[in-house]
Amino acid sequence: MSRLEFDGASIIVTGAGRGMGAAHAVELASRGARVLVNDLGGDMFGQGHSSTPAQETVSRIRDAGGIAVANADTVATADGCAAIVAAAVEAFGQLDGVLHNAGIAHFTPLADTEEASFDEVLHVHLHGAFNLTRYAWPHLAQRGGSVLYITSGAGLYGVPTVVGYAAGKVGMLGLMRVAATEGKAAGIRVNALGVAAATRMMDWMKDTPNLHSWFQRYMKPELPAAASTWLLHPDCSTSGRVYEAFGPHMAEVVIAETKGFTKLDATAEDFRDHLGEIEDRSQLIFPEGPDDFHAQMFDFAFAAGADPLEPDAEQSAIIVVPSEASG
Repeated sequence: MSRLEFDGASIIVTGAGRGMGAAHAVELASRGARVLVNDLGGDMFGQGHSSTPAQETVSRIRDAGGIAVANADTVATADGCAAIVAAAVEAFGQLDGVLHNAGIAHFTPLADTEEASFDEVLHVHLHGAFNLTRYAWPHLAQRGGSVLYITSGAGLYGVPTVVGYAAGKVGMLGLMRVAATEGKAAGIRVNALGVAAATRMMDWMKDTPNLHSWFQRYMKPELPAAASTWLLHPDCSTSGRVYEAFGPHMAEVVIAETKGFTKLDATAEDFRDHLGEIEDRSQLIFPEGPDDFHAQMFDFAFAAGADPLEPDAEQSAIIVVPSEASG
C-alpha cells in the first residue's frame, strides 16, 4: 500500500506545543502537510502564556525538512479562534484541515467545582471547537476539508474530579454530529478521536511508578497521532464518527440504542414493568445519522399501531419517514 501523503495541505493543530498535540503536528508535517502550530503556552491548568512551546515544535518540524509556522493565540475566545484561522490562511493561502487538540483540566470533585472553573475549561475545549469550526468553515468548504476534535474517555466513561474536562470533551460529540451532517453538501468531514498517551496530562501517574513506566513504554504519543493522521487524510471518507486511540489500539466508539419497548398509550408503570426489555442489549441499533435515527423511531411507532404518516411538503430533511412504513 502507498504511504499517506498530504501534498502541501494546510492544517491547524491546536495545543501543539507539547505532548500529544506536538505529536499530531510533527506526524502531519512529516507527511507533507503545512502545519500551523498553535499553542498558548500555558500549563495544563490553563495558567500562563508563552510562545516558546509552539516555536519549539515548529523548530522540530523545520529541522526535519517540514513546513510549519507558530501561533500563540488562545482557543478560549472567539477572537482568538478567528485569529488562528486567519493566520493559517495568511501563511499558506488555504485551509484544508483543523485538528482541535488544545485542552486544560481542573481536578476538583463535582460538588466543589465553581462555575467559573467549569466555564474556563469549557471555553478551551467546547467553545474552542465551535469557534474554530465556524471560522474555518468557509475555507474548508472551498476544498472539501476535514475537522477532527480530540475527545476523551474521561468524558465518555466518567472519570471523577474532571467534570469540566469531561463535559467539554463529550459536548464535542454533539457539535461533531451536527457539523458532519451539515458538512456533507460541501464535502467537509468531521470526526472525533479519543486519545490516551504518555503526556503531561498523565503526570498524576508519577505516584504509581509501575503504571507510569508502563505508559512511557507502550503509550507513546506518536501512536494516537497515527490515528489522527489517517482521519484527517483526504483518502479517509468517514464522517460523523467517534474513535478511540488508546496508545497502540484504535477502535470505533459507537452510539447505539436497544430495540426497546413501544406502546402507544404507555404509562410510567408500563416502562417500569418492561425495563428488562428496554435494557436488553441483545438487539442493538446503530443509527448512521439523524435520518436513519428518525426512520427507525417512526418504524417502532408504526409497528405498535400508529397510523402511517404522510410527509408534509415543508418537512425537515432530517425527519425521514420510512417509505415502507405504510406497506
